[in-house]
Amino acid sequence: MSNKICSVVQGILESGEGTTIDLKSPQWFEWLETHKSFRYSPVGNDSPFTARREGEYWYGYRKQQGKLHKRYIGKAGELTTAKLEEIAGLLNVPTESRPKSVTVTNPVTDKSSVTISDVDQLWQALSELRQEVASLGKIESSVTTPKEVTRQQSNDQSILEELQAQLQKNQSQIKELSSEIKTLRHENQELHEQLQKAREELHNQVTNSSSQAQEHEKSELQNTIGNYVQPDYTPTRDRVLAKLKIGRQSAGGKAIEAFIRELNKLSTNER
Repeated sequence: MSNKICSVVQGILESGEGTTIDLKSPQWFEWLETHKSFRYSPVGNDSPFTARREGEYWYGYRKQQGKLHKRYIGKAGELTTAKLEEIAGLLNVPTESRPKSVTVTNPVTDKSSVTISDVDQLWQALSELRQEVASLGKIESSVTTPKEVTRQQSNDQSILEELQAQLQKNQSQIKELSSEIKTLRHENQELHEQLQKAREELHNQVTNSSSQAQEHEKSELQNTIGNYVQPDYTPTRDRVLAKLKIGRQSAGGKAIEAFIRELNKLSTNER
């Protein structure tokens, strides 16, 4: 750890090792852990001041009008550029805000005089006290008490139990749904088999109906053929021969006989 005071200018630390560190980088806070002081030059019109670490806390110092002024900054993690600029402004003590003289009447001694230096010291001490009280308030608000930890653990345990109960409920519902799906699949398989059986029966019925219809038609046709009576062409032949005035032995009569024989032959073949 170096004892040389380094400077921060325009938000950049110029370390004694010849390196520079940006105050916005993690290396800045690492550097604060190993050093006790540095010189800060504000970006605005405020005068530079020296920051020193006293224990765990940092303070800003500036000598003005022959008096050393001190301001509380905070822990290392709070030393940002914005915070340092704020401290640079707080270290300014406006002359118009200081009372020039104060006279205090004491009931015992009648009068006693308070100097400007005493008022400055009281004013400075009051400002520092206010800053320290505000800092302690921030620290206390960030600390979790054992009671709060216990309450948080209880809440976490309740949430965990609710999640476990919900998980068990979901698992039970999943089992029920799986069982229902299995039942539906079995019923679907049975319906498929029944449908297939019904299709086969319908096909057989259609086939049988068609066969029966064909057999019936065949039977009716056979009956029709069986009941067929071959026509007798004799009367017709005789009328034709008489009208022509020819005999059966004539050439015309023989031709008619041959025609009748052909007709009878055709009727026999059709049956």
